[in-house]
Amino acid sequence: MTTDLVTVKKLVLKDWDLHQKIIAGYIGLGILGLAILGYPHVWAFYMGCVILMTVMISAGFHAINVTIIGEKKEQTTPFIMSLPVRPFEYALAKIVANLVIFLVPWTAIVVGIVFLTLTTHIPDGILQFFLVMCVLLVMNYSLVLTITLVSESEGWSIFFMVIVNIAVNPFIMLTLRNPEFNQHMESDTFYWSDDATVMMSVMLVATVLFIVAGALRQSRRQTFI
Repeated sequence: MTTDLVTVKKLVLKDWDLHQKIIAGYIGLGILGLAILGYPHVWAFYMGCVILMTVMISAGFHAINVTIIGEKKEQTTPFIMSLPVRPFEYALAKIVANLVIFLVPWTAIVVGIVFLTLTTHIPDGILQFFLVMCVLLVMNYSLVLTITLVSESEGWSIFFMVIVNIAVNPFIMLTLRNPEFNQHMESDTFYWSDDATVMMSVMLVATVLFIVAGALRQSRRQTFI
């Protein structure tokens, strides 16, 4: 049985229309974080990093909570049931919608980080660390998205949100201890290591596997009620 892409598109556009203002808000906060990051002072650098990381994490988890958990709790399925939609099409629409809602502010922030790093006082050598961290957040988000989509459980969603956020700090510490990162952090020359390539490749592959696993799991469901 083929997938009805028209129905999927309608569901995606429904979520997109409901979140345009929220996305704009997160982009606005991202611009604020970038402005602070670009200010030539140590405290501004750290505050800007915290704001940007918080915005990227919050944008994704907010969308998951509203589009999946919120719909389940508020029992808004009558709208969905009015469409000839199968569980896989519903799941595919949720995956696409959530990825778009997350990746729009994420992309804006990443572009801003690259621009600031290469054009301001921020050492160019730190850029590989920034990019690895940004990809880590994508992988973490995809894991929580998959768990939430499959379980439709607020409890499991919150549990994995907490786990992946806790795991960020140890990852930062271990990465900064890697000579391929810490020896170039204050360099004015952009440096890219094989370790960074491997780390990003593993995280991107894991991201794809999480999403595909969630979609395949949902394709076997008979109903999403």
